Amino acid sequence: MISTFANSLIADNLSSEQGNGLIVNAAAQSLNHQVCVSYSQLAFIDKTIPDYELLAQGVTEDIEVVLIDPDGNGVQQITAVLAGRVGITCVHIVSHGMPGQIQLGNVYLNLENSNKYAVDIQQWSVAFTEITELVIYGCEVAQGQLGKSLIWQLSELTGATVTASETKTGNVALGGDWNLDVTTGKKSVALAFRSEVLAEYSGILGANDPYLVADINQSSFGSNPGNFITSGGILYFTANDDINGIRLWQANPTTGVVSLVNSSISNINYLTDINGIVYFQAYDSTNGYELWKVSGGTATRIDLGSGSSSPNNLTNVNGILYFTASGYNGTSYLGTELWKIDPTTGTPSVIDIVPGSSSSSPNNLLNANGVLYFLAETYTNNNATYLGRELWKIDPTTGSPVFL
Repeated sequence: MISTFANSLIADNLSSEQGNGLIVNAAAQSLNHQVCVSYSQLAFIDKTIPDYELLAQGVTEDIEVVLIDPDGNGVQQITAVLAGRVGITCVHIVSHGMPGQIQLGNVYLNLENSNKYAVDIQQWSVAFTEITELVIYGCEVAQGQLGKSLIWQLSELTGATVTASETKTGNVALGGDWNLDVTTGKKSVALAFRSEVLAEYSGILGANDPYLVADINQSSFGSNPGNFITSGGILYFTANDDINGIRLWQANPTTGVVSLVNSSISNINYLTDINGIVYFQAYDSTNGYELWKVSGGTATRIDLGSGSSSPNNLTNVNGILYFTASGYNGTSYLGTELWKIDPTTGTPSVIDIVPGSSSSSPNNLLNANGVLYFLAETYTNNNATYLGRELWKIDPTTGSPVFL
């Protein structure tokens, strides 16, 4: 049965001041109770999924259907429908899914915002029994660590056994199925739809629209993510969480987890991938601006012999990181010179174009067909004759600087 509450009251309430789709007022609450009192299972079907009418008409006889208004908050719509009910043994939620998220009307419920909706979700349990199951139909909702964490949190908030899928849900020809293979307990209820309806359904319950991956800045301001780079299958970027300021973050596409790499370093610049390691310039209050690297989620400072070496011009040439920096060779100041990182040992070494404490101040580093070219302050006759800024290269065979 498709609930009158879903069919007529959606339209009636969309123009109301609340504007929440399935809005519960006194009349709606009464009507809802009269029509649905005999049903112990409900199927909430989001109207944004393809061919939702087929699924709505294809439920088994003992299930009431409630259509979620795509223009309203679906979490609140479910809360409103369940208000005043008792003895609900199963709630089926059918909508677009993605790892760790489920679309409900005009919001995405995920681990990031589940605390925001905790009060609403906990209210569902008032309508539930000790054996109630919450079954979520949506692509890959339970995939990865983030997905499994979400269904466990929903289970804790509602007291229900929660079941979802870590693969695509829907038409077989599109790579989907109807196997909901991840559960927080023992799943006992059957699918909400008749087998012939599932065989006929031609859609897939995956989200095609862009969706929020992580609400990094939970204030009214955005996190302004930027400086995106992928390395070793991880996305690294900078963002402002309104607590630590602009910091380095990482997103793991396998687990769906988005996390802060290091809260103590700031002013992140020049992110450069070298053989699965990301090198960058960063500032910390003890050492100033230094060269850092991140691999496996851990950021490490690379010591060039003194604080605030101010590395710049990070350039990848054949898997070798070249950069400019001010540094020391033991106790002697080397000025601002060209440096490189040994790709085998990870050890930094200076390419000292102007010996002593004077600087060649290299810049404009360019990888041209596997050869590093750059400009540098140039001297001859043991630094007695200044030639100005000239073009240099690194010999790819010897690794030595060559004045052109």
